[in-house]
Amino acid sequence: MQDTSLWDVIPHLLVIVEFLAFVAVGEITVYLVYRLLAKLAAQTKTKIDDRITATTKRLAFLFVLVASLYTVTPSLGLPDEVHVALYYGLLLLVTMIAARVVAIIIDEAFVKIGISSEKRSVVVKVVKFGIIALGFLGILSCYLNAAMSFFVSVGIIGFVLTFSLQHPLANFIGWIYIMASNVFKVGDRVRVGESYGVVSSINHFTTELAEVNEYDMLSGRVLIVPNSMVLSEKISRWATNQPTPWDSVSFTLAYGSDLKYVEELMLKKVKEVYEELKLDVVDKVNQVYEELAPDHRRIICKPHVFFEPVEGGWISAKLVYLVPLGIRHEVKAALTKKILEAFNADPERVKFPIGRTR
Repeated sequence: MQDTSLWDVIPHLLVIVEFLAFVAVGEITVYLVYRLLAKLAAQTKTKIDDRITATTKRLAFLFVLVASLYTVTPSLGLPDEVHVALYYGLLLLVTMIAARVVAIIIDEAFVKIGISSEKRSVVVKVVKFGIIALGFLGILSCYLNAAMSFFVSVGIIGFVLTFSLQHPLANFIGWIYIMASNVFKVGDRVRVGESYGVVSSINHFTTELAEVNEYDMLSGRVLIVPNSMVLSEKISRWATNQPTPWDSVSFTLAYGSDLKYVEELMLKKVKEVYEELKLDVVDKVNQVYEELAPDHRRIICKPHVFFEPVEGGWISAKLVYLVPLGIRHEVKAALTKKILEAFNADPERVKFPIGRTR
């Protein structure tokens, strides 16, 4: 029986000490990184750092162990195959950690823009397993000495998919832009290109609008607009919580009319219509202009009357006023009736054109 001296054991002890030292250094490094993430979470008041820490802690510990073994394997005299296997194991662990981190970032971004948990779960799983699968294929290609072929194949496949799916991808990116930037929401009245209507639903690839016709009423048709149009077309929006648009009604009068009286009469009638319909549009507009334009007092925020010459030697009296969306024609009809009745009641002060131009 051969005796084992202390000098024969010392190299093995040194390897064990080296392994434990690498484990200790790795654990300290992981601890410092997670402490930094905890401080960032406290400053930003978000859950993303806590989630990253919780989901990657075990993988990080496993990474430290494998990395330590990879470092000491040459000293143990193990076959080269073991050293190579540990190397690719490290790459696979890095891929898994990256997949989890990216999935958490995407999930938190979707939470902020209000996407449901079911949709988030599907997208996050696809992203996570896609990254892991791509990383595994890359590692396998490197192991088989076919890395260049792998990257060329990935590039070709990516180009083909991007080219063939450019429209769906553009629509999906448009959906993310709509949700993240709050371009519009369900209930808003919008004009996208030549399409005009009320937003009824916002889907991953299209937005549905309930069409509004020239009479400011729903036509009964549903317009399906690709989400990619928000990236290239001009968007006009009338939000449900924002001021109402301007409208106008005009009358052709003779120069002998009392213009000051006409102005007072028209402003009086629009005030009566506001009171009858219980509209507080002027106050709403002033509140919004206060936020949008600090110097809003230079902007006309209430009904007003303009006088201008017209062909035939007469003058046009135009009343410009605010009106809520959806009742524009109703308000215009009521105003026209009231103003005409008031004009006809005082022909001495309000004179209409004579003949066909009246």
